[in-house]
Amino acid sequence: MKRILQCLPPSSTDALVANLGQRWTGIGGTKMPQPNFSWTELFVATESSNLRFFVEMIPRNFEGESTEYPELKVESPPAGFITAVAAGKAYFQGRGEKIRAIWLLRDSVRCTEASTAQFEFVVDVGVVFQLETDCVAVTVASFVSDGLSVLRADCRENLEIARLEDFWQSELTIRYDYSRQWILLAGNPEDA
Repeated sequence: MKRILQCLPPSSTDALVANLGQRWTGIGGTKMPQPNFSWTELFVATESSNLRFFVEMIPRNFEGESTEYPELKVESPPAGFITAVAAGKAYFQGRGEKIRAIWLLRDSVRCTEASTAQFEFVVDVGVVFQLETDCVAVTVASFVSDGLSVLRADCRENLEIARLEDFWQSELTIRYDYSRQWILLAGNPEDA
């Protein structure tokens, strides 16, 4: 069985964790046509840093043919959010609230054909920030494009995040099994 991992490296998770307890400034990007979607990249700003979320389309061949899948990436550049503000593409909901917890969303799909395991695809699909009054998620918008979604809800359970099962459908002899992990990177969910 092929196992394909498309997970954030430690440098990215470290950059995310460094924002625990920081005050939220906003979210934005020059490629954001609306507050809940961005093409290719967007920035999250806190009182002490900028985080750049972006998607790179990576060719993968685990289904018998090469297909490009979006890979979520996070880095901590020295600037970026200020460019979004200057372009009028910045959103400040939650400004000044402390980040109480940070989760990583990891989905996996396992394909079985005629009772034989074919592949398991494990992919980080988003990051959720728990603020004092709501949650903000930055996620891969779909599994066929380089878009990013920005979702908000009063709690993480109410976030409507796309799932891998929306992409692969089981057939007569091919079965896909899905799972999602909420990986707490930092914080205490009871305090959130």
